[in-house]
Amino acid sequence: MKNQISSALVRFNDWRPLDFSEFAVFWIFNYAESRKAPSSLHRDKGMLRNYLIPAFGKCALEQVNSLNIEIWFSSLKENCGISEKSCNNILGLLQKMFNDAFRWGFVASNPVALVRKFRLGERDFRFWSIDEIRQFLGYWQNHTQQPRILIPVTLSLYTGMRRGELIALKWESINLESKLITVKRAYCRTAKKILEMTKSKKIRHIPICAMLNCYLISIKSETFSSGYVCPPIHPDCFHKEFKKLARKADVPVIRFHDLRHTFASNFLMGGGNIYDLQKILGHSTIQVTERYAHLSPGHLQGKTEVLGF
Repeated sequence: MKNQISSALVRFNDWRPLDFSEFAVFWIFNYAESRKAPSSLHRDKGMLRNYLIPAFGKCALEQVNSLNIEIWFSSLKENCGISEKSCNNILGLLQKMFNDAFRWGFVASNPVALVRKFRLGERDFRFWSIDEIRQFLGYWQNHTQQPRILIPVTLSLYTGMRRGELIALKWESINLESKLITVKRAYCRTAKKILEMTKSKKIRHIPICAMLNCYLISIKSETFSSGYVCPPIHPDCFHKEFKKLARKADVPVIRFHDLRHTFASNFLMGGGNIYDLQKILGHSTIQVTERYAHLSPGHLQGKTEVLGF
């Protein structure tokens, strides 16, 4: 057995991909499929199939240099009709692949490292103000027959949890005594099943405020028997059902995911700490969380009055 392993390693050390296309297949099977979430893997395969393999598929890895990457990248947006952010994502995948190619000894250096991504402007997120939240919740809490989508909407407003995390949330993950929600599972639309991990592959804890605590107690008898906090709703129906509720409550129609932005922006504007927000939302870096800090133009109004000269 030891000799078989040794000979297999020798054969592997002698192997080199003939071109980028062959390397892409090797990278998918030997790295991406075992390391990436199904949704990320699906996205990477799409970028390889639609953009990277058509551009570099027949090139030997050593022939792919910074200049021809720069020429290809500068025309990618116009030729393919995609956004600058999408172009950056494709370049990011190419850079990751060449990092691995360098790590595995297939290339002497990473040619993508010298290519600059597009500089993106700040994204303008849509979110509800405190008054709009109160109007929405007030309208529906006065109805005796409450729509099923109201439960995940309310939870998202008070926690910032993602749709997939809400679908997978079980009552066993909610501790009403310690007032904590443990987020450790998520529904994956690509795999069409609940995964025993979150998007960041980390378990996190979200504090339950007094209002949410009362709400959870009020709905517990409604869904407890199923084990899940939210009633069964097809993932593709979340946005459609939520839009109907927003229109009836006469508040701006936003996406379901914008409820996460609503929680984040109002958390910060209410005096919350950005590092606490990072932990609650489950962001891997503080830079991702910082994009919420500027969301309200009026939030900094009058703040310079602290100057005494």
